[in-house]
Amino acid sequence: MGKSRADGDAVGDEAAAGASLQKGDLRLFLLYLLSEGARHGYQLLKDIEYKTGGAYRPSPGMLYPNLAALEEAGYIKAEEDEGRRVYYLTKAGRGVLAHKRRRVREAVKRVEHRQLTPSERRRSRALVAELEEDLADFSRSVSRRARHLNLDSQALRHIRRALERARLDVMEAIEELEELSARNSSPDDKSAGSGDSTGEA
Repeated sequence: MGKSRADGDAVGDEAAAGASLQKGDLRLFLLYLLSEGARHGYQLLKDIEYKTGGAYRPSPGMLYPNLAALEEAGYIKAEEDEGRRVYYLTKAGRGVLAHKRRRVREAVKRVEHRQLTPSERRRSRALVAELEEDLADFSRSVSRRARHLNLDSQALRHIRRALERARLDVMEAIEELEELSARNSSPDDKSAGSGDSTGEA
């Protein structure tokens, strides 16, 4: 099956996003994300996409070599957890973030605030439409299967609890986006020093 127009836009968007970043931005952004908590690779991909509002998601071929370089430098470490490599920020990595705090802020801002291109805006609208279709299909599927199984009240309550957990997870993600948007719209923190090194992480 050939690539769809949306897939083509996504490939072009990633190239445009990568071109807009300065050398070393992605590594600094990865350190910044890991300072918030340990993550495995897929979570990092999703978090970058999430924090950029869907504007940028590096390919695995871009992500993992950068993680390997950070691990080799001693800034992060990786441990196996249920078949996945989970990445942690080391003391040295925290030192990099503290030493290059101004450059980290600038890198985060470039990644988080990069303006959407016209093709990215089209892709974003298409994804919203797909989300609406997914939610409608999910709702119909749950209702249809629940009716087909002729479930008792206890089983139905179990399903409702599962749906409530999912709803809370989604709303928490939306609230985090709202908080991030509010934080990004506030004046920049002026308290950080101005003598940060501009060397690579």
